[in-house]
Amino acid sequence: MLWFVANEDTRLLESQRFTGGADLRVWLKAIAAEHGPGTIRVRWTDKLKANFALSRLIAACLDLPVSALL
Repeated sequence: MLWFVANEDTRLLESQRFTGGADLRVWLKAIAAEHGPGTIRVRWTDKLKANFALSRLIAACLDLPVSALL
């Protein structure tokens, strides 16, 4: 699930399922370009952070610092 945050108003953008990183990458890049930097937040759960490849992919697509994962 991907959430959009603007002026304390949070809404669900879209809920998708992906079978591979390439599709996720294309979708995240498009969403980030459409809504602008800093408006999309990631809830870095322990389970997400434990998935090294997925967490790094999300951080890269949304131009987030890797330090957000620590």
